[in-house]
Amino acid sequence: MAAPWHEHGHRFLRYEPSPLEREWFELVNATRPLGCGVWHPDSVLAARVSANVTALAEMTPSQMVYADGHGREHTVGIEPLVSSLRHPRLLTPGSHTRSALMDKTHLRIPSSDDMVRLGHRGARAILVDLGAGMFASGAPGSDNGASLGWIPQRFGESGVHFDRIFAWEARGYSARALWKTIPPEMVPTLSYYNVPCEVAPNSSHNPWRVLGAVATKQDYVVVKIDIDHQATELALVEQLLSGSSPASELVDEIFWEHHVAGSVVACPTLWNQPHGMGWEKMRFNKSDERETLFGSYSLFSTLRARGIRAHSWV
Repeated sequence: MAAPWHEHGHRFLRYEPSPLEREWFELVNATRPLGCGVWHPDSVLAARVSANVTALAEMTPSQMVYADGHGREHTVGIEPLVSSLRHPRLLTPGSHTRSALMDKTHLRIPSSDDMVRLGHRGARAILVDLGAGMFASGAPGSDNGASLGWIPQRFGESGVHFDRIFAWEARGYSARALWKTIPPEMVPTLSYYNVPCEVAPNSSHNPWRVLGAVATKQDYVVVKIDIDHQATELALVEQLLSGSSPASELVDEIFWEHHVAGSVVACPTLWNQPHGMGWEKMRFNKSDERETLFGSYSLFSTLRARGIRAHSWV
């Protein structure tokens, strides 16, 4: 499986996690968090979060390494996987808040120079948004910008403008209310399916089947997954990793909120919210590693090692 842009001979070589990411991976592997106690102030994980504070301003990014058509290596930075896979300042002094929990400013979007290193020479860009909500609201995680608005804006700052956008949303909206929120310039590019996306590979609304019918390896494909249904999300990601999906060699970048046991998101009192907020009411199979924080580290690392720029969405 080789995902990243192949235009002009560019190809992905390897993923190099930063020293801080390596340290956190080992720490989460050793502690295997499953509940909230591991994040309380006197815990090992909380102590490491506090120790991170002085390093955050100069945090070394992890690196995706590519080769151009002449064999020269180019690196493109990506935020390290640390802590609870949210903003690294979460749970540091002054950051025990919902605002810190939902902060997306640490996510490293490729710059215009990075896009050159990735081999971008004006090929099409495609966005697949699973759990899209409306343009600026209506979906979990829309604090600080819902995905349908936030992702195109951030990539637009790097000179990447999406030629096609495919959005799925299970929550029913009236067509008039939905399209009233969509900016006029997005209307020609947006295909909005107000139905649940589906896991069965040949089903009408399996997003990978649709993507495979319209995208090529020369396109830059960005995916966001946040539908608040763990089994569906995990099945779709595993289809990508297994190579069984036509999208396995098409997806270049993915934003995924992986709902798991052991995350701070399931502990609302730690970010000054009442019980019942966040993921506290979700039920996880804690004997299945894939539904734990360590499993999340493993899956994001695997996606990156396969050449997909994987980000933990909020």
